[in-house]
Amino acid sequence: MTYNQALTKYKKKRGRPPKFKTAEELAKAFEDYKAFVDANPFEIRTIYKGEESVRYVPHPYTLCGFMVFIDSMSEWCDWKRRVKERGEDFVGVLTRIETEVRDQQVNGGMAGVYNANLTARLNGLTDKKDVTSKGERIDLKFEIVDGKSE
Repeated sequence: MTYNQALTKYKKKRGRPPKFKTAEELAKAFEDYKAFVDANPFEIRTIYKGEESVRYVPHPYTLCGFMVFIDSMSEWCDWKRRVKERGEDFVGVLTRIETEVRDQQVNGGMAGVYNANLTARLNGLTDKKDVTSKGERIDLKFEIVDGKSE
């Protein structure tokens, strides 16, 4: 399935009716997105000493990618905002989607498949160190020494 074919499957008619009437439909769309992403990895070609090699790196799952896949850029926030109107089933599906996306990104970052720094930033993970001395700030002074002899 090409990218455009995958996109047209979920294109919404303009207007107010929701694209996914049930949580099961949304979950099925996410499963389709994951299958599409898994079936279409990045193809990285390198040439070293005249020998070409190809390696395939999986795409990370992203909420933005899922929204593009289902052609529904603004509905995610709307679903989260109106979750009580849509039903508890939607809460579970939305939470599962966000958790699966984050889990795949973080695990890929830890395994070195994806850039770990970018993965951490995208998921709000931080590593903070307090560099103080007895609760006081450390003031560093640098002296620049000219290495030229006169």
